[in-house]
Amino acid sequence: MKSMTRLPFLLLLGVLAACDKEEPIAPPAKASDTQNTSSTFVRPNSDLLTRLSHTQVVSVDWKTKLKVSGSIELDELRVARVGTTVSGRITEVKVLRGDVVKKGDVLAMVHSSALAEAQLTYLKALAAYQLAQKSVARAKVLYAEGVIAAAELQRRESELLSSQAEWEAGKDRMEILGMSVQDIRTLDAKRQIQSITALRAPIDGVVIDRKVSQGQVLEPADLAYTIAELSQVWVVGEVPERYSANMRRGKMVQVTIPALADEVRTTSLTYVADTVNPNTRTLRVRALLDNQNGRLKPDMLATLQIDGAPSKRLAIPARAIFREDNLDKVFVKVEEGTYRIQIVQLGEEEDAMRPVESGLTADQIIVSSGVFQLNADRLIKQQGN
Repeated sequence: MKSMTRLPFLLLLGVLAACDKEEPIAPPAKASDTQNTSSTFVRPNSDLLTRLSHTQVVSVDWKTKLKVSGSIELDELRVARVGTTVSGRITEVKVLRGDVVKKGDVLAMVHSSALAEAQLTYLKALAAYQLAQKSVARAKVLYAEGVIAAAELQRRESELLSSQAEWEAGKDRMEILGMSVQDIRTLDAKRQIQSITALRAPIDGVVIDRKVSQGQVLEPADLAYTIAELSQVWVVGEVPERYSANMRRGKMVQVTIPALADEVRTTSLTYVADTVNPNTRTLRVRALLDNQNGRLKPDMLATLQIDGAPSKRLAIPARAIFREDNLDKVFVKVEEGTYRIQIVQLGEEEDAMRPVESGLTADQIIVSSGVFQLNADRLIKQQGN
């Protein structure tokens, strides 16, 4: 009797235990999953739809514009590096760095014993030459009167030719040592040895470097001054070797000068190197820039923009792109009133267009105007959910 009473009680406990076992509850969807699902497609209201413009993804002739770093350099054809042609000591410095000089202006005065010796040799040769001239003239008179034989006249004429050669050689040496034609004429007239010579400017320009000081001993191999004519300068750039096949003389270049408030100059390549720098794997290119106003300074930084070879590429307007989560995105039209957000990979902007590298195909329709409003409307709705 007691065992029969316990049976219903055990059955009741089993039923209650079964009731306590419920099906496991599925975890709630993550907020990010919900957002991703809701943000893939966008359905704006009719009022916003009327303010959107669309464009078709098309293939265009795209010219890649290569941008390389460069700098302003001196035009080497307009630079003179001045030194002395004779050993001597600087007795006076006439010009300093930054001075504007004309061709022939005196830069410095140099005292040279070697120049004095050369002048002495020249004067001796000049005296011998003049004496030989008189001797020949007198011999011709005597020969005509039958006083001397023809052989004597020929001997004196030979001596004249020899002395003339020595005089001309001495004159050439004087010019090599830096004496001007006028200096030599003065020496001829006064017959006074002048051991001080002038170091003169060979071109018009600006003194951009001075290496000498008063009292300094200068040798022919030493550089004294550097003079540059800056009305025209070079802009030089280094092009990566993978673009070298497209580099040629005459190719148009846009040069941007950051130091001049990003001033842009248009010119063309005048030089393309025949060899690649093995250390930097770059090709040196050069163009000329007018500098009549003197605003371009050597060693200024510059950016060279060179047109590349045209190729067919998909392109979209830059205004069709919006940036989100550090990614470029566009709104692709799926059907009337419905758009899909598409991540795209794009190249650099040129003339308000961006080349498409991936993410879009030809003939797709995208929103080209009203992108900001459409994205703002999407974000507001997303927050409301």
